[in-house]
Formats: sequence, structure tokens, C-alpha cells
Amino acid sequence: MKRVLMLGGNPLFLEGVENLICQAIQVEIVGRETSFERVSGQLDALQPDVIIVDGTDPGCDPQDVVSLVFRLGLKSKVISMNLKDNQLRIYRAEQKIADEVADLVDAIQI
Repeated sequence: MKRVLMLGGNPLFLEGVENLICQAIQVEIVGRETSFERVSGQLDALQPDVIIVDGTDPGCDPQDVVSLVFRLGLKSKVISMNLKDNQLRIYRAEQKIADEVADLVDAIQI
């Protein structure tokens, strides 16, 4: 079961998305937070598989979340949702050692 953390400044957004997800699949919601600052101190302990971010909230920049995930060495996938244009942006913080050109080619094709 995937561990999901929800992040956004609008509690109604968070509750609505959580309800929709829980009706569709089995997940464990490990937290709902309205502040990036508060969640940044908890992220390492929560160890979410997925972090869903309200992409329209200026206080919750998905790129800041991805940077933090990378710095902490987590494998979390960050999904930014923008309900204004119905787009999902999916970020993965991943690091690999490149020993040869084939490693670079593999990274490009992912």
C-alpha cells in the first residue's frame, strides 16, 4: 500500500483529493499539511512514497519539495496537481552513477 502525503494551502483541496484517491485505490494517508515549512521537518520521519502538491498554491512550490526529497535521499514521487488546467506534473528525485555513455542514454530514455 502506497504511503501518501498531501501538501497544499487549501484544506478543502486536500480533503477533496484525499476522498477521491481513497475511493479509487487503497492508500495510507500519512499526513495532510498546509505549510511547506511544517512538512519539511516531518518528511524524513513520514517516508511517503508519494507527495501530492497543490500546484496552484504559491506557498507549496513542487520544485522545493523535489529538492528537499532529493537532499534527504528519499525515493518519494512528487505529483503536482493544477486544477485550473487539469494537469499533473510528476517529478522523481533519482540519482545514478554514470560509468559509461549507456548510463546517460538510459537516463535520457526514462
